[in-house]
Amino acid sequence: IARLLTEVSGGPPEGVELTALALVGEPGAALVRLAGDDDILVVGHGTRGPFSRLLRPSVRLHCARRARATLVCVRQPSFETLMEGLAVRDASPEHAPDSRFRRLGRRLRLPL
Repeated sequence: IARLLTEVSGGPPEGVELTALALVGEPGAALVRLAGDDDILVVGHGTRGPFSRLLRPSVRLHCARRARATLVCVRQPSFETLMEGLAVRDASPEHAPDSRFRRLGRRLRLPL
């Protein structure tokens, strides 16, 4: 976790202690059990259908209902947002006008 945080943002903030654990069990219950009043829980905010929610309860909702810690829910960026981050401007006449993005070799191009 520390290596990834260093690659993404230059490292953890000064004075912040990070702990990596691998646990067996229900994720929501484990997070609630481990998180104290002064901790911050960061969980994903996924979108699933009703059948999927029946099979796998929401970790986010479990933590929101039971955790004493501060809870931060992070929504996954949309596909379009992810593609815009990878795209480059394409002013060439051969781009597909009905498509906002087109694949050109290994790069995605975003038309003007």
